[in-house]
Amino acid sequence: MCELRERPVTTKPVNIFEKKAAKFLVDDGRSILGVGDDGVRWVLGIPKESRPRTYEAMAPDFVSVSSGHKLILSEAKGGTIDVFEVRKQLSNGMAAAKKKGRAGDVQRFELIMEQGAELKPKKFIVKDGYLFDTDEGKTVTLKDFDNFIMVIRL
Repeated sequence: MCELRERPVTTKPVNIFEKKAAKFLVDDGRSILGVGDDGVRWVLGIPKESRPRTYEAMAPDFVSVSSGHKLILSEAKGGTIDVFEVRKQLSNGMAAAKKKGRAGDVQRFELIMEQGAELKPKKFIVKDGYLFDTDEGKTVTLKDFDNFIMVIRL
């Protein structure tokens, strides 16, 4: 089984909302393995660049470990949030975890959104704490996986 890689948590500056999200994760009792796209790419082995018309280099903002020793992949966003982009980032993180033999170690997927931020397109809402597609009438799942995306508002 492939191991997760270790190095400094991130190598690039973190924006103010990502700092707030990181504080939330730590206050929630989590250990942070990767911060920012570059840190998460390193931990999960995601490439830095995608081939044309793919999203294979997209990565979530955080990989953390819960108090129950499970992985949690999180994307932090403010302003107007493109749900399709969030789904791609989290889905690609899960695909990378699966490739490393760690899919069973992933507990959940989160969109940590800034209070007052809006989702686009408008068909997406938060229902019962999860992303919900009103056109489809169902909870949004990761691409190629059956996992839901939990929403946390900060």
